[in-house]
This record gives sequence, C-alpha cells and structure tokens, in this order.
Amino acid sequence: MEMQTENQTHPLTTWEKLQTIDRRILYLILIIVVSVFIVYPVSLPNQPLPQSRKLFDLINDAPDGSLVFISSGWTMSSRGETLPLYQALVRLCMRKNHRIAVISLTEPAAAGFALSSLVEVAREPHHPPYIEGKNWVSLGFMPAGDAYIQSLTSNIRGALDKAEVRGQPATKSEMLKDVQSLKEFIVVVDVSASASYLLWVERVHGIVPMGLMCTGVMFPEALPYQKSGQLAGVAFGARGAYDFETMMAEDRKLSPTEDASKMAYGLGREYMTPLTAAMILLTLAIIVGNVAMVMARKSAETRGA
Repeated sequence: MEMQTENQTHPLTTWEKLQTIDRRILYLILIIVVSVFIVYPVSLPNQPLPQSRKLFDLINDAPDGSLVFISSGWTMSSRGETLPLYQALVRLCMRKNHRIAVISLTEPAAAGFALSSLVEVAREPHHPPYIEGKNWVSLGFMPAGDAYIQSLTSNIRGALDKAEVRGQPATKSEMLKDVQSLKEFIVVVDVSASASYLLWVERVHGIVPMGLMCTGVMFPEALPYQKSGQLAGVAFGARGAYDFETMMAEDRKLSPTEDASKMAYGLGREYMTPLTAAMILLTLAIIVGNVAMVMARKSAETRGA
C-alpha cells in the first residue's frame, strides 16, 4: 500500500496547467483579439522613424505640383506590407497635388496592381481631382529594367516614348510633354519586395534623390544605403505606412479639418492595430510560459525534497 501511494500521480499545479493549455485555445484567443482590432481599429501612439520622416519631408516640403517618379514592383505575394506603403505614398502626393508617373520593371503583374491602387486612392476626397495624362500617368511594365533606367537618365524623351498613355506616346501627355530630364523629378521612390532599388541607386544617385519603400526583412539591408546618402529615406512595411499616415494626419496643411485628418489613415493603421495586439499577446504568452516552466521546476524540486 505504501508503494502504491508513492507512485500515485500528484495533482497538477497551476503552473503545470499553464504549460499544458491546449494550443487550440491560444489560437482561438489570438483570432478573437485580432478580429476585434480589425473591426475596431484605433490610432495607436506613434513616433515616426527618422528614416520614414526623411522620405516624407522630401515629398511634403517640395512645391505643390512637383513631379514624382514611382517604381512599383510589388504584387499579391507582398501586398500585406507593400500595398499600405504604396497607398500612403500616393495619398501624400495627391494631397500635395504632385504629378505622379508610375512604372513597373520587375514583373508585368506589378503594373496592374499599381494602376488599380492608384485609381482607388484617386477616388478619395480631400485632394484635388486627379486626371490621367494631366495629374498622373501609368507607364506600364518595361522589361530589361536595368537598360530602361539607364535610358531614363541619358535620354528620357526616348525612354518615355516607349510607353503609351491613352494610346499615344507618353511624351504626348499633358503631364510629360515638357519633361526633358529626370532631374525635373523631385524623387524616385521604389516600392518593392525585391532588391530592384539597387538598380536605381547605381544609376540615379547624384541625378535625383532616391527613396525606398520595402518589406520589413529588407529594411536592415537598406539602412547602409540610407546612412551613406544613396537613399534619401526608407519606410518599411505596415509600420512605414503608419508613419506616413501619422505625419499626414498631424500636418495641418495636409489635414486642416478633423475629417481630413481621419482620411489620412488607411491600411497602415488598419494593419498595425491587429498586428500590435497580436505581438503583445505573443509576448505575454512567452513570458507566462517561461515563468510557469521555472515555477513548475521549483515545485517539483520542493516535492522531491
């Protein structure tokens, strides 16, 4: 009887129970938390990163109606990070009444995503009406991106003639008819999930400022180029988009009314709210799990003694 008593399993302590929670319960909690913040996004306190602010200020401080060149290389595979960035960039340009030229050099599908997203933002209020050919042009997809960038720097008229705007060479459009050099653009911004920005940096550095909007995993790789001055600024992922949205909402010239301030927010805030909630839940789970493991070991040692 004594041996049987000694071999009986002791009741699980609270700490041991915490380590044996069914992971399906954790997934359910995660789904509930994320769903709540997707339905009810909030404006989290945000201090924009200096790399994002440099790119934002470059575009925002330029005279209204300036030319902005966007190289869009994102598709469905990276839209979770690049779409918020692209829309925030276009929204800022439209608030400043800048004229936008968009091109895709990485893959044909990218041109379609860039065009449809630009048209979507153009339908938003709180900026002047945007007309194709006058306020914006889509240059479509151009293969052999390296060679095309080189032609933009050496003979922009010839390079633009290879693209069509409303069935005519791009140089016939009202927006580009007088453009003679890439230097007339205030910035080239590459929005991409690949290293295509390196092609631009190699050829436009010293001609026109270069900005980058990239995925989070690319941000550390791009920092040396930003610190050396080869990139004027870098914004990454939903965080970079939220930085742009925050600065737009706080700039009274861009958002003079409360309604306009609310319209400054888009996918950046929508994505950052549930993402932050999920990360907080993950951190708490890790902390509780490690504390439970340590306390369970101490409890076992106490029983053994």
